[in-house]
Amino acid sequence: MATLAEIEAAAEDLSQDQRTELVSFLLGRFFPKEGAVSVGWYYGDPGLKQIKVEREFEQLKKEWKRETVFLSSMTQICTHPAYQRIIGLGVPAVRLILLEMQHEPALWFWALKAITGCNPVPDSHRGNVAAMTSDWLAWGRSERWLTS
Repeated sequence: MATLAEIEAAAEDLSQDQRTELVSFLLGRFFPKEGAVSVGWYYGDPGLKQIKVEREFEQLKKEWKRETVFLSSMTQICTHPAYQRIIGLGVPAVRLILLEMQHEPALWFWALKAITGCNPVPDSHRGNVAAMTSDWLAWGRSERWLTS
């Protein structure tokens, strides 16, 4: 069995999409029931790192929503510094974003695409927030980021 260091070394030669796919596969393989709840293992101490990411995500999400609530420009909304910092959280933010979308759909599509390199939204759904949300949530379930 390969060590984490060997996997990380091999992953350096992969594209961002391939690294995302590898992490998703490994999470499904080693944490089939918990899914991304245990994504912190990849980045160090699983418990502490994930708790830190969750807290930071919550703070950034509140700031982003508060400061963009009256904006109509998708570009301004998605280039807001708090939104960009959420993207900067990387893979550990994917599950948090998807969980947020289950409760309150918002313009998380750009962040999800930036982090995962995926886009499960067909052209026919573009601009339809409800349909796009449904597409991303279905993707989240199929990729084991969500359990239901």
